[in-house]
Amino acid sequence: NRLVLDRLPEPVVETDNKAVKKKMKNALENLWREARFKTACLEACHEGFVVKNYLRAQAMATIEGNIKKTGRKRKTPTAEAPVAYPELHERIRLWRNKKVAETGMQFYMVLPLKTMRALANDLPVTKAALKAVHGFGKKKIELFGEEILDIINRYVEEKGITPPVFVPSEKKKKPPKKPTREISFELWKAGKTVKEIAVERNLAVATIERHLAHYVQTGEIALEKMVEEEKIKAITGFFLSHPGVETLAEAKAALDESITFNELRLVRDYLHRQGKL
Repeated sequence: NRLVLDRLPEPVVETDNKAVKKKMKNALENLWREARFKTACLEACHEGFVVKNYLRAQAMATIEGNIKKTGRKRKTPTAEAPVAYPELHERIRLWRNKKVAETGMQFYMVLPLKTMRALANDLPVTKAALKAVHGFGKKKIELFGEEILDIINRYVEEKGITPPVFVPSEKKKKPPKKPTREISFELWKAGKTVKEIAVERNLAVATIERHLAHYVQTGEIALEKMVEEEKIKAITGFFLSHPGVETLAEAKAALDESITFNELRLVRDYLHRQGKL
């Protein structure tokens, strides 16, 4: 008749969060209350189903459930995963409880459960090793680092334990980010047009033109590849015959409408490089 209750699993809960603990406690109480109710109904039918006996069992189970929350004395289960050095873990736990009482901080703000287990497993005896423990950042080391290291070092000395040698992990260096104009240049070398590059990169045509203009200036892209020969002649003739022109707008107004500001800029900069302006 204890088939249901005796076979309910013992759940394992690990948390420093009071709200989670409360929710878990309520869930367990509801589970056991429901299990007792069902068990009482099953037991009432042990000698055969009789409506009167069944209803009486239901009523009694409901009353008992309201009077006492559990059929047997049970605590909300909280179990910690095994640690390599449980005595050290207990010392750290007691230190944490004392700190909570002194500072008024939450338990998890002083040392979370996972961090305490890591300390009791890894035995960090230097600040460098302590910094590598999950949950021990710069701020926490400033606040509690010396005290934690003192606890661990005292423990390993008492027990004659040789702590593991700490080897800092090498951080993988991220490859340098490729300049955006270089990406545009590679696509251009692959045979794509300015408009195709703009669509592929989800950028404005003017942006791609500025990217490629850099390579025209360095000579890696021939001017003739970006501007038609007839336009080069027209723009060159204008600038050479109007040395006092200061803005591209003046040149744009004087030349054919099909000539763009980018083409004007490319030819003008080319002439400057050649020393002709």
